[in-house]
Amino acid sequence: MRKLGFIAGAVLVITISGSARPQGPPPTDLMDGKVDVGAPALGIWPLRSPDDDQPADPKGFQAHLASTRQPHAEHVYPAGTWIVPEPGTYRLWLESRDSISPYPLIVEFPPASASEKGLALTSPAVPAAKLTFLQESVEMPEEACSVWWLHLDSHVVKDVVHHEMIRQVPLPQADEDTEFPEGHVVGFLRADESGEILALTSVTEAKAGTVNQISSQPLPADLSALLLQLHRPVPVRLSAEDDLVLRLRLSGGRTEEPDAVIRATERIYAIYSHLPPGDAKLEVTSSHVGLPPTDLRLRAGRIEHDEIDLRKLPRLEVTLILPPQLDGLSPTVHVMDRETGDRMEKELGPGQDRADFEAVPPSRLKVIAVVGNWELQDQLDLRDWSDGSVTLVADGTSVYGTVFYGKEPHQASLEFSTGEVSEPLKVETDGEGNFEAFFVNQANYSLAVTLAGRSMPYMTFYEVDEDGRHDIVLPANQYVFHVADAVTGDAIEGAKVMVQNRRDGELGIVTSFTAVTGGDGSAITHPMAPGELEYLAEAEGYRPSEPESEDVPESREERIREIEILLEPEGESRPLALRLAGGAPAAGAQLMAPSGSGAPLWQGVADGTGKVAVPKSLQGSLILARHPSAGGAVRILRGFAEAWDLASPASPLRLQAVRSNGEAVPWAGVVFWIGDLRLPESALTWLAGSPVHVDRSGLLVWPNPPREPVAVLLYRPDPDLHQVVQSGAYDTRRTQIAPPWPDAVRVEVVE
Repeated sequence: MRKLGFIAGAVLVITISGSARPQGPPPTDLMDGKVDVGAPALGIWPLRSPDDDQPADPKGFQAHLASTRQPHAEHVYPAGTWIVPEPGTYRLWLESRDSISPYPLIVEFPPASASEKGLALTSPAVPAAKLTFLQESVEMPEEACSVWWLHLDSHVVKDVVHHEMIRQVPLPQADEDTEFPEGHVVGFLRADESGEILALTSVTEAKAGTVNQISSQPLPADLSALLLQLHRPVPVRLSAEDDLVLRLRLSGGRTEEPDAVIRATERIYAIYSHLPPGDAKLEVTSSHVGLPPTDLRLRAGRIEHDEIDLRKLPRLEVTLILPPQLDGLSPTVHVMDRETGDRMEKELGPGQDRADFEAVPPSRLKVIAVVGNWELQDQLDLRDWSDGSVTLVADGTSVYGTVFYGKEPHQASLEFSTGEVSEPLKVETDGEGNFEAFFVNQANYSLAVTLAGRSMPYMTFYEVDEDGRHDIVLPANQYVFHVADAVTGDAIEGAKVMVQNRRDGELGIVTSFTAVTGGDGSAITHPMAPGELEYLAEAEGYRPSEPESEDVPESREERIREIEILLEPEGESRPLALRLAGGAPAAGAQLMAPSGSGAPLWQGVADGTGKVAVPKSLQGSLILARHPSAGGAVRILRGFAEAWDLASPASPLRLQAVRSNGEAVPWAGVVFWIGDLRLPESALTWLAGSPVHVDRSGLLVWPNPPREPVAVLLYRPDPDLHQVVQSGAYDTRRTQIAPPWPDAVRVEVVE
């Protein structure tokens, strides 16, 4: 055997036995992957079949070796022979007269552990298609050109991702038959020197055993096209289900889908044809890599070509420092994107104090650690794509106290809301109202107090700022509502009493609840906070009462207030039909006529035919409609002749309440308009089916808004400002938003 050596820019072909082509099957020791040939070398053999891992006779097969840096320079030599290429990274595959490897092998040469061994590789072979590029409609430049063929699905075989099949064929060889695995292919003509893309083909299904003549698509002079080549930051072994999403936003706001996407381990190709010229913005998201919004230029009559490096998503390290009282608990760490509301989480074992997130959104993030009933929170900004770290510290605060009903101690059940994710902390007092509790965070907690003998909780806040005594004092009052028939005077069982209690101070907080009357027509509520009380009642077969209001005085001595509500029997009603998108009856749709404060005056449910009986007296009134398969609808009831069509819901609307300096505003007040119709916050909550409010991070999410323009006014949480806003004084400051809405809308609050 002659001595082996590297030949720059070329390939040296050698053999073990001295013959240029091994005869018969390869030696049995080939299966260990390395053969002693006296020096580092490379060889490839076909497999007996795609489902057989045994090597076959290489006779009739040729090996193709192409540098990943110069794919046009294919070195062809007989399969089953040993070669010594110059050091580098190569694509290696097999071809015969009618078959080809379904995907190339990526080889680093020489191997890290080269020694005196030859690296023996095997590849399956599948029936080959033959491709011919037709360049009739292409105006050819003087410089040399090549056709690049890309396979859309050859790199995914049996749910395993391999490297994609790419072939660069110089002209005029592209006019001849080029072997390719069968399947969907796309091609483009590229000038070798300038890199300009001269033509694109459409996506074509290449058939094995035939010559597939593929021509370029003519590009109208007033349109543009785009070829994107996105490089992954590092070669990553991907799963067959790549979650990478491309969004190309055109200047008019429309999002364009690519004609073809080739997702491979090293890069992604995306092809767009027939785009309107102008500015565009590219966004890329996935669980591993991404791209900040990138501006692109689309010129009429041109095929734009952009090569862009994707970026690895930031890494986040979260460290917990916990008090001994929480030993033995298993923390869960949540990371929330404050722009989109998306979350990821990681569970830790008892005693573990660190969570590493390998890929988090490059956004403004909220980090929440849940330990038992407790939450630790912090925020950070990773919009610069840098890695981040957060340390969450809990010192712990121990408190004790007594629950007072007015002046008197009272037994009660306490439920502290400790965060956005964790379960409430539940504490039972003794018979004298005494309690003890341990708090991880010093904060102002939302607290529900249910007095012994009462069924409804009283909502308040509990400030924890230091160790020691912190009593809870409830107003000493009891409201009893009696609902009766206005004609007969008979008690009405099952009537609903809707109550709103707007308390003095405390940012004008409103507590809304519904009490249901028993057999004697009475309903007893929890204590009412000093401030204002508004109430109305409704019952099946009766007209809703008009809303009434009264002041709630402050009282330390028990005060019992009895209120009688008389309901008039319901008059004549008319059927109103409701339809879903597509014309199906909106069975189960719910309708509500709100009062000025948003409390229900009347409610109804559509039957199986999509019809609901609506009192004629509501003609001209504001009506809200909701259905699980539709966006909320707000209409003025003009009549009963025409059916109401309920459109499918739009994507969730996310708002971030901010000051002029960009600082988030927690618990901001909110007013929405749908069209020109103004909705109180309680009516909006009914329409959405869940509370729609600004949370402690300044984020508001409306999960199922209507597919029509809306307007919003956000304002600083202040009781005096609330009254001014409700008067309509700031209505001109509202922000108009039309679907499709952006991922997140920043809205400056009224101060």
